[in-house]
Amino acid sequence: MKDLIEKHVLKNAIGYDGKPNVNAVLGKVLAEHPELKKDMKKLVGEIQKIVGTVSKMSVDEQRKKLLKIAPE
Repeated sequence: MKDLIEKHVLKNAIGYDGKPNVNAVLGKVLAEHPELKKDMKKLVGEIQKIVGTVSKMSVDEQRKKLLKIAPE
């Protein structure tokens, strides 16, 4: 789950000048894995944690990390 969330956080951040949006990422993750709705509190907490980490990175670092975890 962490890799999936990280991929979407990085994609979102790169698309918005390095500033990821928790709600946008939540929507993407749930679109791919609707079964995760059953534990929303945990999911949102994990997204917020990763958003916090990614927000501290430069856009260049975000791109490099995304290419490393999701080369497609």
